[in-house]
Amino acid sequence: MWCIGMKWNVLGAVAGILFFVGLMIVFSIVVNVIWIDYEPNFFISLIGIIVASVVGGFVYNNIKDYGHSHGGSEEDDKKFENATNKIRWAIAGIIIIFLIGTVVFDYFTEGPGSNTIDNINNANNSNTETFNKSGVSFNYSSDWEVNEDSNSSFIATLVNMAVNNTDFLIFTVNSEGITLDEFKNAFIRENSSDYRVLNISDTSVSGLDAIDVYVNKSGNYSRSVSFVKGDSIYNLILRSNDLSELNADDMIFKTFRFT
Repeated sequence: MWCIGMKWNVLGAVAGILFFVGLMIVFSIVVNVIWIDYEPNFFISLIGIIVASVVGGFVYNNIKDYGHSHGGSEEDDKKFENATNKIRWAIAGIIIIFLIGTVVFDYFTEGPGSNTIDNINNANNSNTETFNKSGVSFNYSSDWEVNEDSNSSFIATLVNMAVNNTDFLIFTVNSEGITLDEFKNAFIRENSSDYRVLNISDTSVSGLDAIDVYVNKSGNYSRSVSFVKGDSIYNLILRSNDLSELNADDMIFKTFRFT
């Protein structure tokens, strides 16, 4: 029976060690020892530590109690209890040191997560240009090159210098009394073997009802947002041979306004 009791006490010690290793992994993430595309958040990590402590303590105590119920002398149990208490105090001390170190580190570095966000925001602000002509305005990335067309129906054309075969067209056509619903139906009717509507939905631009259409034309994709204003149909068309670019380059769609 003594051997059985010792067996469960050993399992309890192993559980404590594994629990301690798990805590160290969490701590290493908190203090940025491990870099795995994860932005550390001190409070989230602290919550994780608390949860891990409660669960780990529950499991550990159950293993230990189960070992006591399966034998072992009272003297052995007392020795094991004293040893585990020392381990607990040591772990508690290490936890406190790591938490204090994390707070100090986060204070003096202003937090790696916040720095990253600030850098991204600053980069976005510095790399954004504004077009404000012909009665319209919109923001666009500095990766885009703007060409103003002398053709009165074209407001602007933009070419993405960072992504091949990607451009943006902004132009108007005479509505000739056509409604937005009729314009939408025309898109659907024009489906053919090399021209296929992938998705069509309702949206709004500058407070006006609009349609948002994704098209595949022989492997070349386009996203067209169209709306009626006065006697003109405005067309904002993003074209690319990469379908993912149609959602990635949506700044113009989101910021288009009339001035």
